[in-house]
Amino acid sequence: MQDGKQVKDMMVPAFDYPHVAQDASVRDAMAAIRKASENTGGRVRFRSVIVTDKDSRLVGVLSIKDLLKAIEPDYMRAKPKGFEGYAPDTDAGLVELMKNLFTEKCREEAGKKVSEAVNPVKATVNPGDSIAKAVYLMLHKDMTMLPVTEGDKVVGALRLIDVFQEVRDMVLNG
Repeated sequence: MQDGKQVKDMMVPAFDYPHVAQDASVRDAMAAIRKASENTGGRVRFRSVIVTDKDSRLVGVLSIKDLLKAIEPDYMRAKPKGFEGYAPDTDAGLVELMKNLFTEKCREEAGKKVSEAVNPVKATVNPGDSIAKAVYLMLHKDMTMLPVTEGDKVVGALRLIDVFQEVRDMVLNG
């Protein structure tokens, strides 16, 4: 990695990264990931969706784990701690008994708006920022993707895997 490498040299442009408007459904967000991952041999290339308002301003991010949580049927949701009679093995057994309802319930839950599940962004970077700054933010803010913004508009995304590969090559190639 060259010391002068910038975020713009490694970012995925916004039009190539999965994104949805804040009034989109969870189903729409899942479809955006599938569409953006086409032509990758069936592999999921993206592990999050950027959520914007109608003016392309950043609202937040949804990871694939967030999307799974958003469609989790009620009967699978964790019970509050201290709930009398709660036993993880019993709950896993209940989930197994109700597995035939899983697909139907997930499809129902997928109709909810992403605005109900979106997470605020902990940090962003600008296209001209250094990769060193991006690494710092990813490590200290526990982020696997940094939205890249110019002013209040999303222009791309910087993924941890791309940063890792660049740093790996720097280390191994001396």
